[in-house]
Amino acid sequence: MASISETITDRLAVYSIELTPVRLDTLLVDQDLNGPDTYSKAQSAAVKTALLSVLTDLLAMPDVTEGGMSLKWDRSAVQVYCNQLRSDLGLTATSEPSVVDRSNLW
Repeated sequence: MASISETITDRLAVYSIELTPVRLDTLLVDQDLNGPDTYSKAQSAAVKTALLSVLTDLLAMPDVTEGGMSLKWDRSAVQVYCNQLRSDLGLTATSEPSVVDRSNLW
């Protein structure tokens, strides 16, 4: 079985994201997780919250172009994954507009 740290690192590797040891330790501490522990379903919500934290930071990052190389993120795909994580955690997606009926105030 994989450790919690390995699980987080592996899931972020899909997006070519490598976390520094400090950033990974910070994520683990913020979610009250112990990195070397074996990943289990009990830590699923905390791991998803940590992933959501990293991916929302990713959405705020600008595209980078230097010389002939550019680095761009498929923001819509990352946003879809963020919304899926929010749904799994029971949170509302912040990017979805909400309409509230206020006609009774007229």
